[in-house]
Amino acid sequence: MGRSVLLTRTSDGTDEAFDNVCLHRQSQVVTGCGTAKRFACPYHAWTYDNTGKLVGLPGREGFPGITVKSDGLTELPATEVAGFLWVALDPGATLDVAAHLGPLADELDSWGIGRWSPLGKKVLDSPINWKLAIDTFTENYHFATVHATVRDEDYKLVEGLQANLESGARDQLLFGRNEPGLQHRHITWAEALAAFRHS
Repeated sequence: MGRSVLLTRTSDGTDEAFDNVCLHRQSQVVTGCGTAKRFACPYHAWTYDNTGKLVGLPGREGFPGITVKSDGLTELPATEVAGFLWVALDPGATLDVAAHLGPLADELDSWGIGRWSPLGKKVLDSPINWKLAIDTFTENYHFATVHATVRDEDYKLVEGLQANLESGARDQLLFGRNEPGLQHRHITWAEALAAFRHS
């Protein structure tokens, strides 16, 4: 299970992000998505408002070091750029999305994603690495043998691939010339990681 972030929008329209971790015993405060002004931790009902402040504490007398309406969830730097909400997982980080995106910022903004409206929701829950999920949609080489549905064919097949990768039987994947999107992405990721490690 990865890091969980709680995203909120305050009454003035400000987007905020918090570590989705209760002050008390580090339970996830919320799961899923929806609309709420208050969030109660399912473990002991410590309750937070949509600004992250602790507003409810059952058995308050047992926690003299905790101050209601002062203590709260750990806020994370967040900002909306080009219709996307960008969040830094380090509370002390400076979030400079424009510098991060460089010339891509204008192109991304030109898509108008911030003006799009959701048409529906579909969750594909599968125990696979995010890179494998993306790889599945970046090549059409598999169409001749695997394709009716994403969940019941693609992801089912990739679950087995994930298990094989985790077993250590082989330490690398093989990409062919007819899979240029995969080659480009993995080369780009490798170069970015190398640059990050040397910085």
